Amino acid sequence: MIKNINYLVLFVVLSFGFEGYSQKAVLDTNQIEIGDQIYLKIQVEIETGKTIRFPEYEDYLIPDIEILENFIDTINTGKTLQQNLLISSFEDSTFHIAPIEILIDKDTVRTNPLILRVGLNIDSALISKIDTSQLIKIHDIKKPIQTPWTFKEFWQEYGNLISIVLFVLLLATIVIYYIIRKRKNKPIFKVPKPKIPAHITALKQLDKLKEKKLWQKGKTKQYYTRLTYIVRNYIEKRFDIPALEYITSQTLTAFETSKSIDNEAIEKLKQILYVADFVKFAKNEPLAHENDLSMKNAYSFVNTTKKEKEILQIDNSIIN
Repeated sequence: MIKNINYLVLFVVLSFGFEGYSQKAVLDTNQIEIGDQIYLKIQVEIETGKTIRFPEYEDYLIPDIEILENFIDTINTGKTLQQNLLISSFEDSTFHIAPIEILIDKDTVRTNPLILRVGLNIDSALISKIDTSQLIKIHDIKKPIQTPWTFKEFWQEYGNLISIVLFVLLLATIVIYYIIRKRKNKPIFKVPKPKIPAHITALKQLDKLKEKKLWQKGKTKQYYTRLTYIVRNYIEKRFDIPALEYITSQTLTAFETSKSIDNEAIEKLKQILYVADFVKFAKNEPLAHENDLSMKNAYSFVNTTKKEKEILQIDNSIIN
């Protein structure tokens, strides 16, 4: 009995979403005709003292789904905040709308994914008006007509000859390639380049980002978007954690659970991701020393968590 109650409590907690928040995305309908307009409603429960920021859109929700209206209001007893998006599409397709991110204070939560089918609908009333009696009529026998060759007939006639010609051309190409490579003293087959370790790629990308001086030019959002992509991409390749898909709290929880890095590295990662979330979702403008600290922490995080085995392999290749 106690075990069943525990399962029930767990189910209720999960049903209310991430960290006690309740958020969802709802379509008026999942199937419309081309050009029809429906509302996409993004709802989140309001808590006292919490700051809720919905995502900002311009003209399109995703490619080929246009946003015609965008406004926010409260529903029911005023405890739920709702962003209303009037959308439409002129493409005959099935659209997969990924989970939508909402910023609640320092936390980023996601709604459920959605599917929208847009297509043409043939009017059944129009079909009923077709006179089927005119579809079948008896006519005189027509004389034989000349029809164009089909591919099957053409291949039966010339297929063997074409195969021989292609084989000879392929053989000649191989011989010519062999002779050219030999004259240039190059190997016949190209040797694949060794895989570049994740930390080498990340450090090079950080160097390029640092040289661009984006935040110094007032492009703070672009700076943090690129910085977090580099760090998250490094995490995916180094630790096999889907950081590009995870929100900030999920990424940090994955590290805290696996204990694959020390607390100091986790704190540096927290600083980078939390500041980036405030810039991207809350339009916060960090101080200059915070921007510098984020870059320094990114370098430090990569250098202190890189694989020692990969470092030794690179050193050996340089020596050899």
